[in-house]
Amino acid sequence: MEKIKYKLELVVFVCGAMTMVLELVAARVLSPYVGSKKSGKCFR
Repeated sequence: MEKIKYKLELVVFVCGAMTMVLELVAARVLSPYVGSKKSGKCFR
């Protein structure tokens, strides 16, 4: 039973990390089009 618990925790952690990475990438891709002041184009 302990092995299943750790496997579930690992799956939840990895899915959460992947979701966060996807959100960060999407924010970087969309930032020039939605007017974020922190995009790279404003500082060039």
